[in-house]
Amino acid sequence: LVLDTLPNGEQQKTYLVFDCLAVDGKSLQQRTLDKRLGYFHESVLKPYNKLLSRYPEEKELQPFVITAKKMEKAYGVMMMIKDVLPKLPHGSDGLIFTCRTSPYTSGTDPKIIKWKPPHENTIDFRLQMGKFPSITEDGQTFTDYDACPSMDLLVFHGDKRNEVFAKLYVTESEWESMKGMQQILDGRIIECHKDEQGRWRYKREPNGEPRFRDDKTEANHITTVESVLESIEDAVSEQDLLDNAKMINAHWKRREAEASRPQANGVPR
Repeated sequence: LVLDTLPNGEQQKTYLVFDCLAVDGKSLQQRTLDKRLGYFHESVLKPYNKLLSRYPEEKELQPFVITAKKMEKAYGVMMMIKDVLPKLPHGSDGLIFTCRTSPYTSGTDPKIIKWKPPHENTIDFRLQMGKFPSITEDGQTFTDYDACPSMDLLVFHGDKRNEVFAKLYVTESEWESMKGMQQILDGRIIECHKDEQGRWRYKREPNGEPRFRDDKTEANHITTVESVLESIEDAVSEQDLLDNAKMINAHWKRREAEASRPQANGVPR
């Protein structure tokens, strides 16, 4: 479920469907992705659109709009990165490469690959505010509550145990944005990414404020943190994807040709 910003500035809740596991009580999990989506289009989306076309007044009563997430072949990465992603009305944090010919797999599916640009490879930490700096005026020392304190980022280790993982790097302008929220900061879950200098920075909302994950009660578990760090260290850049687009295209076309070539007995594969 995403919140689309329409050209006229209005916002619309849209339910984007990218898979279908069951229809009318019938499990589709053993079907391939294209078959699963085919069932969704024929059994759900077409009747849904037909209903709204026949009774347009019903659209205003719907809590959200239902549509299929538009997919492209894997070799279309350049078009996706350059043309499609920047124009999405709800934004995007990357690409998902899904195997077309495999059944649905619960849990972690090794045949599904997610790519994110570096600033979208994030970890949810618990923010722990440290001491505010002191200033001395006229021989007296005061705590400067206007200045930026030290901030620790904690990760969850299970059994209600959080441990310091790193420091949060905050610029003066970022601190001003944090203060401007006029909210409690200590103890909240904050989404962060690692910058090119290896510093942990908070993920910025469009208005410059940090993205707090108040929908979560715990920071990421240490195992999740280690997994994200591994993906950061072994990252695939946007340029890597673009450089390999031609090779992906060549392999795709080769597989298509092999699939359409008759076997020795004359039966197509």
